[in-house]
Amino acid sequence: MGCCKSKVTTAATIKKPPIDNAPLIQSLSLNYKFDTQPDAGVWTTGLAVTEKNQIVLCFRNQFKLLIFDAEGEYIKSCKTANRPFNVAVVPNSSQLLVTLPGNKSLQYVDTINWTAGNELKTRGYRREQFKNDQGAGKLRSLFMQGAEVFTHTSPFLVSPAGIAVANRHVYVAGFGSFALHKLELKKGDIMNSVALKKENGIKKPKALCFNRHLTRLYIANDGGKSIIIYNTRPGVYDPEQDATHR
Repeated sequence: MGCCKSKVTTAATIKKPPIDNAPLIQSLSLNYKFDTQPDAGVWTTGLAVTEKNQIVLCFRNQFKLLIFDAEGEYIKSCKTANRPFNVAVVPNSSQLLVTLPGNKSLQYVDTINWTAGNELKTRGYRREQFKNDQGAGKLRSLFMQGAEVFTHTSPFLVSPAGIAVANRHVYVAGFGSFALHKLELKKGDIMNSVALKKENGIKKPKALCFNRHLTRLYIANDGGKSIIIYNTRPGVYDPEQDATHR
């Protein structure tokens, strides 16, 4: 695998976001990993990390979230109104937002009491954010209203799954390419480089996310059978260590 690029194709005017003052992610070093021990035929579809470093997983075909502590020890589960497909942290709050494709809704989950709350009905939920094109993955960026910002295809990106954004870079789990891809915009081109690959232990990555300070990257590896945690700035003070023990 190498690095390739594609031209940005736009369907609407792009408004550049303000510059992120967070330090750039220069390298990834393995912190630790743990097994999720899912049932047969079950794999991770969504992953999030709370402000207290609790790791939240969505498992396919289960009507609940699974919660682990920062060291990978199982804590408890939280029932949801339908099968959760993905989960995200609501900034500056103790809430999560869970996608429920079967209900065509989003549901709030409180991380203090671990209880599911109100549902927000949507016009519909499109499960496949990415589509394969003759073995090459296709990544689409959309505005909230649905207008397309750009499309990126690459022969190296096979069966793209989870996605995370940090420092204006887009990180994509290549389920079929056994790799973590990093996309960045340079002079009108989208550069696709490989941040981690099979030789680094990456196998069928399904979901990924960063913590709030971008000091750790979490990857649901081997279809979600294990979670791998990487330090993004080795040797730098990690405020998440304090959050873990609050």
